[in-house]
This record gives sequence, C-alpha cells and structure tokens, in this order.
Amino acid sequence: MQDLASSNPASPALFVDRPVEAQTPFYTDVDGSSDNTFDVLPAAANGASWIGTRRLGDKNCKTDLSFRINPGSEGATVLAMFSTGTFPVVTLKKPDQAIAKTAAAFTRALSAAGFTDSGEKAVWRDHNLERADAALWSRVVKAGETVTIPGHTLDYVILIKAMTGR
Repeated sequence: MQDLASSNPASPALFVDRPVEAQTPFYTDVDGSSDNTFDVLPAAANGASWIGTRRLGDKNCKTDLSFRINPGSEGATVLAMFSTGTFPVVTLKKPDQAIAKTAAAFTRALSAAGFTDSGEKAVWRDHNLERADAALWSRVVKAGETVTIPGHTLDYVILIKAMTGR
C-alpha cells in the first residue's frame, strides 16, 4: 500500500504491516481504560494488515482515508469492519439505534465506493470492551488503484489483504 492519507490532522493514519490478531487493539490511541479490539476474526480477515487511526467513533477523529494499492503488487482485497449497533448474537446489550443509523449511512458510502457485504459475521469488543456484532464489507482492488473511504463517526477499521498467486 502507498500514499496513505487522512483528511483529519487530529486522526493520523498509519499502515500496520503485520497480520491482525484476535484479542488485539486496532486503534493507535490505546489508553488501557477501554479500547476496541478484535475478538474473533472472520476468515476473510486472516492474514490482513490494517490501517491504524485514532478511535473513529470519536467525533473529533472522523477522517476520510485514501491510499493506493502498490502498482507492483497483484492487487488486494480491502475490508471494512464496523460496528452495526445490533447486539442480538453475542450479548444481552440492547440495540443502539444511533450506531445502527450511522452504520447504515456507512454501508451506503461503502456501496458507492464499490464495496459489498462479505456475508461473514464478525465479533469484536467495543469501546467498553463488551462483545459486539460487527459487519465486514470488502472490495477487490487492482494494483495501482486508489481507494477512498469517506469518514463517519463510527467504530470501524480498514484492513488490506494482499493478493497472492492469482
């Protein structure tokens, strides 16, 4: 990945070039009091690296992200994993309508950017470290292509999985 840019100086973006792991934080502002973490990784995310940012569910950290897939690569699958506001699968929490509304807007933006629902269910730990449902959307991106993710005030993470042996 090249040319990673964040539109918000208060929320710089950094490419973490190592595979994601279950039970690992994905934001750069890990403060130890409460932080989003992966819980159980969906199969599609295995082997993916990620873009670290500040907590995107914080309105002050909202940012548009853009980056280019390395022109010398075979391309990549870009994944967006995000809170849904629904909790019926993994927790006794009541659904959060505000999160669900923002997640719906985010899915519309992702769809407009060429992403589709992967169909895989995801579980992560929200900012209060409670297990919560997350959605996983994906897009196959050609080498040299630029990807732009419009910012939303929602907990989400962008993952990049290099194509190999196509």
